Amino acid sequence: MPHRKKFLLSDLNQRTQTEMDVVLELVCRELPHGGRHEQRKYIAERLIGCAGSGRTTLGDFQIVARRALLDLPHKKSA
Repeated sequence: MPHRKKFLLSDLNQRTQTEMDVVLELVCRELPHGGRHEQRKYIAERLIGCAGSGRTTLGDFQIVARRALLDLPHKKSA
């Protein structure tokens, strides 16, 4: 079985990282107080997974982040 290289965030170019950051901030604005750490982490992990699979367009990130927002286990902020 071929050895698969582990995906690292540092493998992405600066533009892709910036787009991920922008989408994360925009989506988290919909959460009270910008979201708790766990909520932001959940969405960020989905964005990283998206990029790791080779989908790195702004549209891809927006779709994944919105879907993650809807799937949040605990949407209310304490």
